[in-house]
Amino acid sequence: MTTPAHSVLAANPARSARGDEIVAKHKKYLWPSVANYFQQPLVADRGEMQYLWDLDGYKYLDFFGARVIGGFPFYDRVLLRFYRWGLLTGLAGLLVSIGAKGKLRWPARELSSLMVFLWFMAASSE
Repeated sequence: MTTPAHSVLAANPARSARGDEIVAKHKKYLWPSVANYFQQPLVADRGEMQYLWDLDGYKYLDFFGARVIGGFPFYDRVLLRFYRWGLLTGLAGLLVSIGAKGKLRWPARELSSLMVFLWFMAASSE
């Protein structure tokens, strides 16, 4: 038996003030170019494999797929190990290093242009 969505949302505590600030900035600078699928969107702080953690430390299963995953730096532990051993160089090493830090700290313009470049590189090689 599945739990109704309204019960799940009601069971989750209110989002932190930092989460509210991030959602407000999203609405101010990105909306309507980037849509949310929820009334109260999840503000993910970090991710590892199939899991996401919000700013308050709650753990979620990540069911997003396809093009959405390009915006989240989750990496296999093997790739992180290779990076730490110095076996990944160049662009591959750069991208894994971004994910290894847990948060993206690049200016938005540089990050977005890099993501567009990488998306078209990956899409043309598939």
